Amino acid sequence: MRISSKLNLLVLLAVVLALGPFAVYSLKRSSDGALNEAKSEFRLIGNMALNVLQEGYLSYVSEQVQAVGAHKDRLRNANVFTQKLTVDMAKLPAEAYGQILAGQLSQWENLGITMIRVDKNGRLVGSQTKEWTIEELSFLNWPTVKTGHTLVEKTRSGNVPPDGEVVVIEGAGAQNGQDRVDLLALLRPEQNLDTFVVSFSNLSDVRRQSDVSASSIVRQLSDRLSEVTLPPGASAALINPGREILTSIGEVPDLTPLTDAALGRSAREGPLEFSIDYPQGTILVRLEHFRPLDWYFALFVPQSIVTNPVKRLATRLAFFALLGAAAAYLLSAGFGRKLSGPIAALAKRAQEAAGLDFSSPEAEAFFSPKGAPGAMGGKPPGLGQKRPTEEIGILSDSIDSMGQTIVSNVKDLISVNKESVGLGALDAPAPERPSEEIGLLSHSFDLMGRTIVKNVKDLLLANKARERLDGELAAARSIQMGILPAPGEKSPIEALDLAFVLEPAKEVGGDLFDCFTAADGRSALIIGDVSGKGVPAALFMSMTVTLIRDALLEGRLTAGQAMTRVNKHLTTHNPSSMFVTLFVGLWDPLTGELEYANGGHCQPLIVGPKGLRLLTALSGPIVGVMDELEYETFKDALDPLETTLLYTDGVTEAQDLGGFFFGQERLNKVALEAALEGPKALNDKVISEIKSFRGEAAPYDDVCLLAFRAAQSPPG
Repeated sequence: MRISSKLNLLVLLAVVLALGPFAVYSLKRSSDGALNEAKSEFRLIGNMALNVLQEGYLSYVSEQVQAVGAHKDRLRNANVFTQKLTVDMAKLPAEAYGQILAGQLSQWENLGITMIRVDKNGRLVGSQTKEWTIEELSFLNWPTVKTGHTLVEKTRSGNVPPDGEVVVIEGAGAQNGQDRVDLLALLRPEQNLDTFVVSFSNLSDVRRQSDVSASSIVRQLSDRLSEVTLPPGASAALINPGREILTSIGEVPDLTPLTDAALGRSAREGPLEFSIDYPQGTILVRLEHFRPLDWYFALFVPQSIVTNPVKRLATRLAFFALLGAAAAYLLSAGFGRKLSGPIAALAKRAQEAAGLDFSSPEAEAFFSPKGAPGAMGGKPPGLGQKRPTEEIGILSDSIDSMGQTIVSNVKDLISVNKESVGLGALDAPAPERPSEEIGLLSHSFDLMGRTIVKNVKDLLLANKARERLDGELAAARSIQMGILPAPGEKSPIEALDLAFVLEPAKEVGGDLFDCFTAADGRSALIIGDVSGKGVPAALFMSMTVTLIRDALLEGRLTAGQAMTRVNKHLTTHNPSSMFVTLFVGLWDPLTGELEYANGGHCQPLIVGPKGLRLLTALSGPIVGVMDELEYETFKDALDPLETTLLYTDGVTEAQDLGGFFFGQERLNKVALEAALEGPKALNDKVISEIKSFRGEAAPYDDVCLLAFRAAQSPPG
């Protein structure tokens, strides 16, 4: 087979081997790229929707707090006035006293406040403004919000503060077929009497305002969704747990396949991405849960939007691949015929040279520039006026020269880099551009060498700048970690067996924790998570840690008071509008009681021989946003064998390469498995499980753990 035919087949095979994998790879990349682009648009729209819901929810919470606060103030004012009236009129005859008191109670009822007097068993006593039925008094036996105890249970126990206790009763009367009624009640014991005054007002206006606020949130989201341009056939909807559509954009498909299991999984683990097969085709779904209002935001995109462009691309690639193969074959046929002539002549001359006696004068004449007078009759045909060895020699010399120049310049650069980086060979003028083809190739190699030298110098400069930045970040990390308790085998609080872990996602981060003995002798246990990452979050974190320590070391404050003080300072000095989720715990080593306040932070886990439970009470929203907030204090009795785990959302929101979350359910399972082994073993188990779950994925957020339990006495 002639060399031209072999060259044609080789070129054709090379084109097929190059275009085939390239076409398959391009289709795969295009398919993956289209899917990732769709998912990216999903996430952007979902994040936008959640941001709108979060903004509306903050206003929603603020309005509720203000409305309930106004009711609470009216109740207390009315109660104080009536209590003073009772003391002032105590010496009057019973009939006159009763008439005056009944008149006053009637006036309060005109203002929406009703007062009754009951004994410790919840039976009416004394003067009333109306006759009460059993159904009307059934609210006395309804559980109150937060505590779950009824007013009758509280009166029987006698565990009511002298100045009274304000409680909220939700849904009173709804179980009896009546309209739902929400009440705010103030229960106050009467001095030196075994009776109580119950003052209450209807919170229907608060609920109506809540419904209006919720509708306003929906309208805000609807307005933002109207500004979004979705692909043809795509849609988005805000739904409640019953899969009722609150607002939507586009034609939303049938929500029946959206099962309760999918909704529950989204509520537990975070955003879900999956597909649903409909008769009209497969639809990609992204589902996100908005926990505060128990709503779900769902996005629906037909899979055909992703696959159809890829199919069209496959058709085009196949056409151009065939066209390219045909063109390559024709070009190679032409060039093969042109190149095979000189190669054949060179091969014939090499055969003649192989039969020469190199010691004879004929050999000298054969290799002379004028050619040999033998069979060739001069220079070989097709080789032009210059022998091939002359062009190859120029190319070889150019490559050698380029290599020597590059090696010399790199050595110079390495030695110069110890002090500074200069221009070196770049200062020399560029060589003159030759005219012949091989000379042009040599000239190109010279320019390439100069470019390589310049790139090496730029790289050295960039490395020096990077080394300076790495040094500064390392110093910042060392300073940040120095603010927090140093890790060690011995617990910093003798009465506690505790362990802590902090792993920033970057060189520095915004997660914080602290443990020390407060001014009143209790053990302070702090954990928090600053919004954002990097140096700004680290600075805000250090300010938060300092404020907490100052608050708990200066005076005898409750956990809620300390959080309130920190919130006021952070709000006042917060030009960047950053915030922190914060948990402040004060553990009493004498009683085992944990007093705590939770400002929008993850619910702590408590695990022990009896299983797992959560500290679900929330003292208020995030810290550092609203300076007038008063954070509530809660208490919980810890069993000596129970281990408490405080953590940041970097634990439950750790992601693997597929974008799936570690989740609360997985954390609960790990805690149950390792809790009895002690705080350090618990932390080690959680960190190990997170790294195993994350795999090759880079950390997305800081991870912080603080586990503790009462120090165990040695056996015997």
